[in-house]
Amino acid sequence: MLGVRVESSLTKSIKKEIMKEKDVEGAYDLVLNDYGPDKYLGSVHIEVLDTLTVADIDKISRKITKNIQEKYGVILHTIGVYSINTKDKKTIETKKDITKIVFSHKGILQMHGFYLDEEEKRISFDIIIDFKIKNPQEIYQEIYDEVQKKYPNYEIVITLDIDISD
Repeated sequence: MLGVRVESSLTKSIKKEIMKEKDVEGAYDLVLNDYGPDKYLGSVHIEVLDTLTVADIDKISRKITKNIQEKYGVILHTIGVYSINTKDKKTIETKKDITKIVFSHKGILQMHGFYLDEEEKRISFDIIIDFKIKNPQEIYQEIYDEVQKKYPNYEIVITLDIDISD
């Protein structure tokens, strides 16, 4: 059974509103669950700099939750966090390099959630491929192969995220 489609204008407005919050660099993976007329519960990921403290993020999260509920009647029960690395030059350069690889492919709408774990030798990130692309798995595999070839000493974890909200 397919869920009820949430209006694109609502999801765009919510993400735009979240992005107004100081220190939020991105809003991704917004999921809204419909529980009847104008009753939505949801979750979202926000991207913030790694220089913020847990207390900072807690304050941001609570402010976003309150603001979205007041403005849209939507309860964001979960706000996940993606950390943007600002301290390690190698990670910053690796992200730039991988971003070029990813966006060299047609149909890529977004890359987010980049994380390089040097201790575990793991690079992970999410990509969103346009619905119009007939074989997204093929593009995914090409990107995976190119990144793995460039960084053979790392485990590469790419989440093929779905564009569940505009």
